Amino acid sequence: MGMPRTHPQSHHSVIRDEFTDSVDFKADTVHGLDGMAKDPEVEAAQYEARIAAAGGVDIQILGIGTDGHVGFNEPM
Repeated sequence: MGMPRTHPQSHHSVIRDEFTDSVDFKADTVHGLDGMAKDPEVEAAQYEARIAAAGGVDIQILGIGTDGHVGFNEPM
């Protein structure tokens, strides 16, 4: 939260740089939450609604780090 998608350490930038730029994914098919949303609960609800409207998730990639963090939630 609090990080614009253009920041090099944002979820958007890392996913793009580390994965989607290396595979045949159209940029507009990869979605994430807005880290700059003024109301995270509203952003989460809208994100869930977009997933439902799209018919669900086709693929979701998560990782488990060496220290046990899941997905992009790296400890500080």
